[in-house]
Amino acid sequence: MTSAELKEKYEKPIDRIKHMSNMQILIRTFLMFAFLATVSIAVYLAVNGVPLFGLPGGKSIVKAEISAPRLTEETVVVTEGEFLEYSRNIVSYLGTDIKNDVPLDPGEPYVTIKYTTKKGELAEVAANEKYVFFNGEVKSLKRDNMFVVIAEGLFFPELTQYTSF
Repeated sequence: MTSAELKEKYEKPIDRIKHMSNMQILIRTFLMFAFLATVSIAVYLAVNGVPLFGLPGGKSIVKAEISAPRLTEETVVVTEGEFLEYSRNIVSYLGTDIKNDVPLDPGEPYVTIKYTTKKGELAEVAANEKYVFFNGEVKSLKRDNMFVVIAEGLFFPELTQYTSF
């Protein structure tokens, strides 16, 4: 029976389901979950931005060098403990905007993090209050200034004036 025939024959949706084949139920269920997943992903990307892909995984990072040239010439080097984990996790605040409107001169980065992996590979990510610099590309940030405030507050607390978010 087709869907139109089922609607005509049975008024209640539960009665229609009882008379569907298993394949029809399976297809409708799959389509419903596919639709919900698509909507969920679209809402997530609209709210948080597109995450950066290509950074090394947390377990493979052995060293992070954090610099904030607008605050100090010194570089903080982290090789173990919770601050190494923080250096990797704060990159989640670098969600890029889908529109990606970048001017010709996006400015200089305020915070730069250089990662070294167990294999000796290097990865560098930098950002200022509105743009992220990664893999030779500049992209606009979804959440302005969040990464810079957190990175400077975590790794250069004595030089920052941030008291609360």
